[in-house]
Amino acid sequence: MSGPKWFPEVKFLHSVKMRALEWLMPGFIPKGKIVTVAGDPGVGKGLFIADLAARISVGEALPGDAERSGDPGGVFFCSEEDSLDDVVKPRILAAGGNPKNIRFFTGMTRRDPDGSVTGFRSFTLADIDVFREALKTGRAGPRLIVFDPVTSYLGKGVDANSNGDVRTALAPYIKAAEESGATIVLVTHLNKSKEMTPNQRINGATAFAAISRSVLMVTPGRDADQRCVFQTKSNLDKKPAPLAFRIQGRAVEEDELIVDTASIEWSSGPVDLTIEEALEGPSATAEEVREVHGTLRERLKSGPASLSELYSLVSSKGVSERQLRKRLSELKATAKPEGRRGPWMYRLPEDPGSAS
Repeated sequence: MSGPKWFPEVKFLHSVKMRALEWLMPGFIPKGKIVTVAGDPGVGKGLFIADLAARISVGEALPGDAERSGDPGGVFFCSEEDSLDDVVKPRILAAGGNPKNIRFFTGMTRRDPDGSVTGFRSFTLADIDVFREALKTGRAGPRLIVFDPVTSYLGKGVDANSNGDVRTALAPYIKAAEESGATIVLVTHLNKSKEMTPNQRINGATAFAAISRSVLMVTPGRDADQRCVFQTKSNLDKKPAPLAFRIQGRAVEEDELIVDTASIEWSSGPVDLTIEEALEGPSATAEEVREVHGTLRERLKSGPASLSELYSLVSSKGVSERQLRKRLSELKATAKPEGRRGPWMYRLPEDPGSAS
């Protein structure tokens, strides 16, 4: 006797009822989708997420949607990077949030029929059924679900660098987001390969960005206190202009205990910075530029040089390949091939070898 068989489920497009896309944060964060938020450690991702969570918890409008506010909503965190008592709660209070509408999934307990606890373990993405049950707790349905960092929840046997593993692990959560209408945010870090495109700099498999309907990056700004939020991928609408915020120190009080923390203040002006410039870090000082110019000029005065040779001369000064090309452009150095099949070599304008 044969066992159960699999059969195809097919849906004709004409039977699908169209609906308008809804935004949690207009242009940046859609409802019911997966979004990735990436940035270097310490850049301000946690403060950015805390600000969003606090606004949702009290029904306050999110950045870019100043005219709209609504009923308070729930926020659900899976977070292992920051402690709840001395980091997370002070940040939420400093941002004006309501802690009663913010929940943290701290793990899973095994219980006997009489209710006694017989075991505890950490939650992983494989525990989708337990996750769905956890979302039912609390008085406010979740509008925002945060995994911070998402790689902490992949579980044993799941390779963060494997597109197949990452897609398989997150597939049930794509459906969970659509069914609940909540946005699922995957928080992650950037790798150190500054020559890659922004989305290629996301740690791990490219699938993290591929399955996300929107990818946001939190970066340094023009000065020590400014941070920027860029959208580096959108499958749903044109990319919005980047936003900026400043980090400010705050003190919050609870039960006569005063705790120092930080919050963010959104800026209203335009961001005069590209994502590439922001990811490179603070602009070089005039003295640093002069030093690199001098090194390059001295080498090129003695004859043509390849980009790799020039890079080896200045990389110890913290100069990326993109910055090197900019410095060469400022010197008006040009590259031409050496002979018919030779390598491309850079020359100064006054170098006779640059004449055609």
